[in-house]
Amino acid sequence: MFASDSVSTRMGSERLDPQLVLKTTPPRMSDVLVPRARLSLDRMGVSHKPAIFVQAPAGFGKTSLLTQWRRSAQARGAVVVWLTADEYDDALRVARAIGGMLASVKAQRGGESAFLSGFRGQDSGIEVLTELLAQISNLPFDVVAIIDNVERARGDRLHEALGYLIRNAPANFQVIVSSRSGTVLDIPEIADQNIVARISSGDLSFTYDETISVIAKHFGDKVSIEGAGRLHEQTEGWPLGLQLVIATLRKSLDVQAAIRGISARAGDIQRYFVENLIDRLAPDLCGFLTRISIFDLIHPALCAAVFSAYDVADLLGRLERDTPVFLRAEGSQWMRMHGLARDFLLTRFDSLSAEERRRISEQACKWLGEHQLYEEAARHALLAGQDDEAYALAERTLYQIGYRGNISEVLKWIDRLPAGELKRRQSLWTAAAWCLAVTNRRGEAERIIDYIVSERGGDGGQRFEATLISAVAANFDDQPERFRQSIDPWIVQAPPELDEKTERIFKNVLGSLSFQQYEIGKARHMWTQVAKSVSSDAEDYSSGFAAFGVGLAYLWEGQFRMAEQHLRAALTRCEQDMGRRNPIACMMAAVLAATLWEMGGAQEPQAILSYRLDVIERAGVPEAIMLAYLALARLAVNAGQEPRALEYLDSMIVLGEARSMPRLQISGLCEQIRLHTRACRPETVARLSRKLEAICQGPHVANRPAIEPWVTLHERRAFAYQALMLREWTQAVEHLTSAARCADLMGLGRDSVEIRLLRAVALQHSTKIDVSDLFRESLSLARASGMVRTLLETHPDALIGLREISQQTDFRVSDLLHALSAPEHPVSEQPLKKEVDKTAKRSGAYADALLTSKEREILGLMAANMSNKEIAFALDIGAGTVKWHVKNIFAKLDAGNRAHAVKRAHLLGIVDTTAK
Repeated sequence: MFASDSVSTRMGSERLDPQLVLKTTPPRMSDVLVPRARLSLDRMGVSHKPAIFVQAPAGFGKTSLLTQWRRSAQARGAVVVWLTADEYDDALRVARAIGGMLASVKAQRGGESAFLSGFRGQDSGIEVLTELLAQISNLPFDVVAIIDNVERARGDRLHEALGYLIRNAPANFQVIVSSRSGTVLDIPEIADQNIVARISSGDLSFTYDETISVIAKHFGDKVSIEGAGRLHEQTEGWPLGLQLVIATLRKSLDVQAAIRGISARAGDIQRYFVENLIDRLAPDLCGFLTRISIFDLIHPALCAAVFSAYDVADLLGRLERDTPVFLRAEGSQWMRMHGLARDFLLTRFDSLSAEERRRISEQACKWLGEHQLYEEAARHALLAGQDDEAYALAERTLYQIGYRGNISEVLKWIDRLPAGELKRRQSLWTAAAWCLAVTNRRGEAERIIDYIVSERGGDGGQRFEATLISAVAANFDDQPERFRQSIDPWIVQAPPELDEKTERIFKNVLGSLSFQQYEIGKARHMWTQVAKSVSSDAEDYSSGFAAFGVGLAYLWEGQFRMAEQHLRAALTRCEQDMGRRNPIACMMAAVLAATLWEMGGAQEPQAILSYRLDVIERAGVPEAIMLAYLALARLAVNAGQEPRALEYLDSMIVLGEARSMPRLQISGLCEQIRLHTRACRPETVARLSRKLEAICQGPHVANRPAIEPWVTLHERRAFAYQALMLREWTQAVEHLTSAARCADLMGLGRDSVEIRLLRAVALQHSTKIDVSDLFRESLSLARASGMVRTLLETHPDALIGLREISQQTDFRVSDLLHALSAPEHPVSEQPLKKEVDKTAKRSGAYADALLTSKEREILGLMAANMSNKEIAFALDIGAGTVKWHVKNIFAKLDAGNRAHAVKRAHLLGIVDTTAK
């Protein structure tokens, strides 16, 4: 704000050293730099601290963040002094840099300053700083000093100056310091959390949402959210890694193919590491870096044990300071390499002789085993060709790995073991059976369960755990009858005395049993007990599944606000402890995305689900699979991508058929019927209805009382949608009456409201009776729980009825429509605005949320005075489809005719006012 890059202006009547002028010139802010709101000073709550210390490896965007902070400080009226540190800096140079900037500010404002003149003849840097701070304290504005690249300082001269500034900073002065990791700064004040805020590499790593924003800024809609999610997983939030990936994608003609082929072993990413890492390192550093790349986790003692000929402490310190490839948890000696960098370095490791590679892994296995790090020790035993040792180490750790939720790692070991080896090693049976049971590998799980029962059947505890595994396998396989058959005997007969882990698993199973019996409150109570009983700070599979179950129970009952509140916190915790693509995190994401969609969200649920569907398919319970597919299909329809939506639903149907899981088939067909009835496609609906009826009466569904209410509900509701489309009102009422009984029996809150609205429409047309009570109750229930989509998208006639009823209350359906103008967030439970912000209208956000893409397209043609037949011809759709959409437009815009609808659209900014 007050800073100027003009040398003559900045120096005023005093002359600064030209080199100092260059050092105090801040770097130019990139045009493609995405501001990181999460890291703003106010958002992080550190703007009031006298000092901020940013320390991270190269490549984490420290300087970019400092430029963002500089701009925000200037925006609030502060004078910002920038200093890029070097080996010559000391207290006097720091004082002259700050004083020179403040002198230029005084000159710009027409005042006089003694900032520089007061430094003449002073030899003591500390005395100069004292004088400087005294003058700053009398200024009527804030002063922020940013010192970048402090690791370049030589000796402790600059450290002493920074410590003095931090220790004696007046109320209107703030110091921001950045340095690379691995640099030891002799500034004791930095450790004082009361005066210094610390920012580390973990804070600077890109979050999932930030990666999506960066990719969108560079590529727009050329890269889907799913593709951006894949890139985030590959780069692990590493800013430099993302920058390298973006540079690679920019040169590709087929961006989607390039995303699938991203690798550090070829192309621009490989070239970067060769030119900026290998070629710039001394031979000893390069060789050492290549050799330690084989370690998943790096520790100085491990390196010292394996590479006794190296000065490990010196090499690690230099590498951490001078290269961008390491990550270290604050306060820990353990480090790891970024995935892209390690992928590149492993190609160089593979070029070492087989004997050297074997020796490295052999020594590593010995050290890791001695320190009880059996998982890593087992991997290195395999690499060293010591298979028996590797399997023995795996026996000692795989159960714990699986219990912590790392299912994929256990399965890698199971797939690696010869069949005879697995049968011989009984300690592996339980871990293997559990992980196979929850990943749709029921046949393999049952075979190992048979091993346990036949060999350890005399042990009551082992036999009971085998029963739990069998029950869980049935639950994941959508076989509720087999699930109940497995667990029922133990409900009557008390299980043996259980250890803490097995007891928590048992309670999870009892929660699932209650859920399948539609005792939702009881299920939630059981799951809540497990979720709260976790014995450590870290999440594990049992507590994570229980937290997922609690959220699912809230969603089932239609308590969307409660589901959102619970799942946001649970998902954040699970991702931190287990990773974003852990099966538990992915199942939670499916429930949260479905919840946010029902509450009016669009982009956020899409982002939450991206790059997770494959994990949910492979290791999710049936409810999570259905919720994920349905949410993705509805999001696609909302985005105007109906073919994509039908593709999702077809995939779910095929998956259900392949796995003999008829509920997936039924769910997909019912959603397709609903979609086609909204578009008035009677022949397509009739074909799908016949297919649905065949499945519901087929051998995989008939005579299955455990799923009969669920099947009846979905079948009858689908047939009701067909009847409503054909205006067969009496038949629709019959189907809906049957569906309502099932929804009430099962405690399905959202479905009950939807069916109630459809019944009101059918009764209104068939009997002409007063159905205002049905509309009023539906409105009340939906409002309390946040059922935005249910109110607005069930049926256009229902929307009209709800709008009329809402006129009699303090709540307006129009408010929901207006609130959807902010599609990034679900509709809040706070009082909704009565007026839509004009800027939002002009931006098109309102139109995107209020109307579907097809409705917007038809509305535009209506504004051009085209008839329904002309619109049908222009869009190559049926006249009935156009009529359906026009009716929806009338309801959503509260319009009585076409002219009124177009006028309302102009008023709301949905249609350009220049449209003819």
